Amino acid sequence: MIDTTVLKTLSQIALLFPAFIIIFTFKGFFKSLVAKWVGDETAEEEGFLTLNPLAHIDLSGIIILITALVAVTLLFSGLLPRGFLLLLIILFGIRLVIPTPIDERNFRSYRWGGILTSLADFQASILLAIATIMIMKCCIALRLPANVVVTSLEICNTVVDLSVMLGILNLIPLPPFDGGRLMKYLFPTKYDYIFEWLEEYAFFIILFIFFAPGLSDVFWGMLSGAAASVKQFLFSLFF
Repeated sequence: MIDTTVLKTLSQIALLFPAFIIIFTFKGFFKSLVAKWVGDETAEEEGFLTLNPLAHIDLSGIIILITALVAVTLLFSGLLPRGFLLLLIILFGIRLVIPTPIDERNFRSYRWGGILTSLADFQASILLAIATIMIMKCCIALRLPANVVVTSLEICNTVVDLSVMLGILNLIPLPPFDGGRLMKYLFPTKYDYIFEWLEEYAFFIILFIFFAPGLSDVFWGMLSGAAASVKQFLFSLFF
């Protein structure tokens, strides 16, 4: 007889794999589109302005991530949150996506081009969450077979959860997050030395914030609360 933990883990894989594919593909496409809007066609020329997952996703990284999620679930029975492990993997260099190439020298406006491309990930997260919620409403309205509806709603809900969480996470004003890149464009160039300092020490700052006793609890609580509030607001628009 298969252990219930194993079954639960396998069901998580079935939800996480398509969710990651959808999220990272759309984020890469949307960032390429925003870059083109502000004058940089580098991503389009290199084949990133597409919804083909192979252009945006490092499949080996996704497989490693999901394998790690499975291992942690089996070893710790779900004691560690998925977002916690995801951050660990990102921080220690497991590449999940192929970075969208952007050449800021091509921006029609250096400042506004940088701001908009830095916010593209968050914008994509919200747009994808909205589109997914609309699909959920359609699935319910179409009165499809119960098993189809349940499976579709589970995948969609996972996409919304992860998309919103990753979008908010990426706003953290520290490299390597886009929020750190955003700071570079919001402040005058005379403060570039601060950005350079953050690039050098961001890894240690992030480790302290994420894992320091007490502080990490506050951080994760705020992040989870913000994601839950955004998700609740988006659902309230359609349900």
